[in-house]
Amino acid sequence: MEFILYFVLRRFFVSVKTDAHGIHLRKGLIFRRVSFVPAAVISSVQVKRTPLLRLLCGKKVTIRALGGKVTFYLKNNEPLSFLPQQEISLSLRHRSGSVLLGALCETRALGGMILFSTSLTRIGNILGSGYYDRIMNAINQTAQGFDKLLSDLRIAVPSVTAVLAVFVAAAWAFAFLRNSLRLCRFNVGIGACYAIARHGLLTLYEDIVVPNNLSASVISNTASTLLFRAAPIYCGDILTVLPMDNAAQNTAFRHLTGITLPDRFCTIPPKKAIFGHIAVPFGWGAAFAAALVLCYLTNSDPILRTLLWAGVWVCLWYSFLFGMYMLRSGTTQHSNATIMSARHGVRLYTACIPADSTAYRRTDVNIFQLKDDMCDMRIYCRGHLRLRLRNVPNDQRT
Repeated sequence: MEFILYFVLRRFFVSVKTDAHGIHLRKGLIFRRVSFVPAAVISSVQVKRTPLLRLLCGKKVTIRALGGKVTFYLKNNEPLSFLPQQEISLSLRHRSGSVLLGALCETRALGGMILFSTSLTRIGNILGSGYYDRIMNAINQTAQGFDKLLSDLRIAVPSVTAVLAVFVAAAWAFAFLRNSLRLCRFNVGIGACYAIARHGLLTLYEDIVVPNNLSASVISNTASTLLFRAAPIYCGDILTVLPMDNAAQNTAFRHLTGITLPDRFCTIPPKKAIFGHIAVPFGWGAAFAAALVLCYLTNSDPILRTLLWAGVWVCLWYSFLFGMYMLRSGTTQHSNATIMSARHGVRLYTACIPADSTAYRRTDVNIFQLKDDMCDMRIYCRGHLRLRLRNVPNDQRT
């Protein structure tokens, strides 16, 4: 497919011209589509060179702007003249430990399952159904061994649960390996106009992000990053800096945003608001515990009791995690940006949001916050970022 796109479409059906003002792109032979992407609205550029494209001396360029994205192919020596020239003021090279931790942060179980399932389907289509059957048989045999191990430990689980657990673990490991290869040899250069992150082992990537046109620069924390005290930095949706120690992270964040991370936020949730932050997992944990007590009183199926015990422990873990997130949440208002640290899903995001990128702010007060004069602060910015800081004092909101 890359061969056809590069040697046929690129040469006969696609015309690309770049200059300091932007990109002029024309596609089609009979029905033509002419597009112009101004350089001022470009937020990021990704240059991808697969092994086949490197052999053909070509590269795939994907440009993301405020209204969408456009993809085209260039020769390897064709410059991206619409990007301003700059001097790199900060250059960072990451260690192998940072690469592994970054791959861990990038790997999601659901995304890994989709990637693993798609890869298995492609293997079956290319190499034949026999290879697909062998992989599925290996997963079933591993699940049987896992089920036997749990039985020896007097833990009762359904057989389908063991198969699903092994499949999810295999999918996660496959996605983790893929991300580790993709992030190998990661190095980033940060200048006044944009930042360039180069990485990849088999397929080479070059991600060019323009901080001035991005909605926010975000530090993403999980349980793993809090444990190792190192978190990655994203510009928009692009991983720009791998997890590093706090000093290097603060330096990179200051070069990207021009703002130093505060040691303490001006507005923080009080400790008495802890229940509001852990209410959802704690409530589910209480429900699972009540059902577990009822199962013991009625001498119900041991498999059901095992599942309820698992639910209780998972809810307790998330209650503890959300409590840690609350202790690190807060917001500080600068003259030209807002720094907010708040939980979104199961991650803690610390974002520097420029004033001109904030779509709007909103303050919500629910019935449980009226007595304590508390509120929830929401910030919606350009792009997909939405942050909600829960349970802060009404009289201290910025």
